[in-house]
Amino acid sequence: CAVDELLLALDHSAGAPFTRTLAGLYDYVLQQIIQGHARKSEQAFREALSILTTLSEAWAEVKANVTAETPPAAGLSPEVPGEEAGVKEPNDPGAAYRDPSVPALSRDWSC
Repeated sequence: CAVDELLLALDHSAGAPFTRTLAGLYDYVLQQIIQGHARKSEQAFREALSILTTLSEAWAEVKANVTAETPPAAGLSPEVPGEEAGVKEPNDPGAAYRDPSVPALSRDWSC
């Protein structure tokens, strides 16, 4: 499930005090999702969604603040990341590394 991915992505070795708080929130969200399934509880799903929505809005705000504070590198256009000297990156930077004969795999984000 996507919440498991968020939990596993936390880097506690960085020493940031909020990683434990986030881990606790993600654990709680997972428990709410499990309760929602087990008890057919719409309220548990709403609680999980509320927390994830709040976190998503907070991270979007952090991203906007960091982006606004960081000037673009010399020669780069802020509208098109990676555009330099008239060379544009493809929309999918990983496309050059994939063999077109191998089907792309998708993730199953369901819990």
